[in-house]
Amino acid sequence: MSYYGSFVYFLSIITIVLLSISNCESTPLDDYVRSVDSHFNWSLIRTYEEPDYKLYILNFTSQKWLDDTFSSRSIWWHYLCITVPNKLIRPNTAFLFMDQGSNNDGIPQPQNDFVALTSMFGVGSGSISVDLQDIPNGPIRFMADPTNTSRSGDAAIAWTWKAFTDNSSNGDVLLNLPMTKAAYRAMDAVQQFTDKQGIIVPKKFVVAGTSKRGGATWLTAAVDNERVIGAIPIVMDLLKIQFVRWFNQIKFPLFTLYYFKQIEFTSYV
Repeated sequence: MSYYGSFVYFLSIITIVLLSISNCESTPLDDYVRSVDSHFNWSLIRTYEEPDYKLYILNFTSQKWLDDTFSSRSIWWHYLCITVPNKLIRPNTAFLFMDQGSNNDGIPQPQNDFVALTSMFGVGSGSISVDLQDIPNGPIRFMADPTNTSRSGDAAIAWTWKAFTDNSSNGDVLLNLPMTKAAYRAMDAVQQFTDKQGIIVPKKFVVAGTSKRGGATWLTAAVDNERVIGAIPIVMDLLKIQFVRWFNQIKFPLFTLYYFKQIEFTSYV
C-alpha cells in the first residue's frame, strides 16, 4: 500500500472527526447523505445476457452537490452495473463495490476489469453484486481555482480539503460527502431496480472500495448501519499511527502526495 493511499485514508478518518458532533442524533455527514434530493433517479440503458448471469447497466444520478458556482459537476451521475446470477442463492445480501472512472467513459461492458470482477464475485457467491463507477465524479473544475485546472480523483479531493481548511463554514464542500452519498443512494437504486424487475430485493449490503473509496467505505458504513452489515476498506489502517511523526519522516515523495503538496495543503500538517 502506498503512502499516498495511507494519507487519503487518514483524511477520511479526519472527515469523521471534523463532521461529528457529540450528543446529537445526527452529524453533518448524516444530514448531507440523508437529505432529500429530487435529482436522484436511474434508468436502465443496457442489458447483457451472459452464460451465468445477467448484467444490467443503469445510468444513475445520485445527487446535486452544491451548485454550478462551486464546480463544473454539480450533478453527480454514474454507471451502476448490477450483476444478477442465474443461481441466486443468497438474495438477501448484495455486494457493492465503489469503483473509479471518468464521466467521459463509454458504457461499461462485461469484460471491463472491475465489472468482470464483481460479476465473478456475484456468480461465485450466488448474490447480487454491484459495480458503482465514477467515484468521485470527474474530471471537474472548481470555479475558485485561478488555474482553471480540470481535476480528477486525488487532485479534486485535495482541492476540496484546501477549500474547507481555508473556510470551514460549509462542510459540504468536502468531496468525501458526495462520494459517501453516491454509495448510499446506489443502495436505494439497487433496491428499487430489483423490485421493479421482480427480483428478490436485497435488504443488506457489504460495501467495499480501494484507496479514497476505502475511506468512503468507512463513511458509508458509519451513516447506514442498518443496511450495511460488512465493510471492506481496501486501504492501510492508520487509526493508531502517530501521523505527524510518520508524515515528517517520509519527506513528501512527489509520487504519493503530489496533489496535496501542489496546493500547499501539506503545510497544515
